[in-house]
Amino acid sequence: MAKKYKGNSYTRLSDDDDKNKKSSTTKLSFKKILWIALSVILLFFTDFGKLLINDKENKLNKTFLYIAYASFIFFVGCILYITFYLPKVKKVKIDYNDWQHTIKRPIQITSVCIVVSYISSSIAFWPVYGFISFIIILICCLGGISLVAL
Repeated sequence: MAKKYKGNSYTRLSDDDDKNKKSSTTKLSFKKILWIALSVILLFFTDFGKLLINDKENKLNKTFLYIAYASFIFFVGCILYITFYLPKVKKVKIDYNDWQHTIKRPIQITSVCIVVSYISSSIAFWPVYGFISFIIILICCLGGISLVAL
């Protein structure tokens, strides 16, 4: 219900809105746990993790695997730059809601790095898993993001 107060409007939240917030948080947590569980199941029942760490039989496309490693390391570096270096060391006030004006370039670089990492790792695993490599990498990425977001 909105009421007028000296030309400005405001909305009073009812108890029903608080219940909706709790249920959406529960759904969000359920999705996170689901992605984490799918990632763990995928890593447990396939040799994806073993191939990622130790590929003795040279099944993977090493060039694209190293490109994926490098772009992922650069991605993590950008995230650390945005979340720790700028606010803590440089004492820069970052408005994450208005990132287009405050940290536009690092966000763009981070986005390019994660896309390059996804595509190159999918190509690296193509000789082993074929088309399913895109799905496997996607599930692992979403599981990792969900694990960090918990």
